Amino acid sequence: MAISIYIDADACPVKTEIYRVAERYGLRVFVVSNSYINVPRDLRIERVVVSDGFDAADDWIVERAGPGDIVLYMRQRRLFAHRVVSRSIAQLITQGDGMAEADVPVTEHEFLGKIIQVMRRGTTIRHAPKPGWRTRLAAVLFRRSAIAGRLFTRLQALRSRAGL
Repeated sequence: MAISIYIDADACPVKTEIYRVAERYGLRVFVVSNSYINVPRDLRIERVVVSDGFDAADDWIVERAGPGDIVLYMRQRRLFAHRVVSRSIAQLITQGDGMAEADVPVTEHEFLGKIIQVMRRGTTIRHAPKPGWRTRLAAVLFRRSAIAGRLFTRLQALRSRAGL
């Protein structure tokens, strides 16, 4: 699966930095805007011009996020990164991996982007389309036991201090 970056170019103040990162790692970039916008001459950077409708660029990007993808959205001034479990025409239905039920649907106004990978301490962590049985079992345990969650958090902290 090729990694792609989707930019709402009308609202993104860090386009230049994204272009540099994309060039360094050979990533494909979709620059989505309501009008013509200059982009670097690179075969991996594609300009997408959408209609002048309100949030048309957001709508175009949301249409490309589907079940299994992890998306970033903002609700009540808080950021959430949850997995998409289904979608409707203008909304994404998400659910945190450790949650028992799906979240309130995410609208295109709340949607910020799709997460492809996470870098932590120089290590790239790619997400699996669906959590494995061990992850699901751990999520059930942590959801039902606050003590298990605290114990796991402390063990992780000790592992990171030991450099494991």
